[in-house]
Amino acid sequence: MLKITTKIELSPLVWARLTIMSAVSLILISLLFFLYRDFYQTIIQAETVLVLKREVALRDIEMNLFQRVKYINDLKIKNILPADVPDAFGTSAASAPLWPEASTQ
Repeated sequence: MLKITTKIELSPLVWARLTIMSAVSLILISLLFFLYRDFYQTIIQAETVLVLKREVALRDIEMNLFQRVKYINDLKIKNILPADVPDAFGTSAASAPLWPEASTQ
């Protein structure tokens, strides 16, 4: 078997340059991330709010009117009859059981 090993020895000056370049690169990446997150996204969100205000909220909502309409709507969708309505025609014997246990009773 042929075994090839290569060991690169770098001088302390090269290590210092690599360390400095790595540190500067890390700082630049952190700066770009900070600028993107704190400035660019904030500006975009502010523009979105302005667009929504212009297009959606043309006037203030009257809360009293909203509460009255909501109350009337709740009355309309509320069940008037109780949950268990008795069978007025006596057809419960002909109907299929809901659960297997109901057939044994």
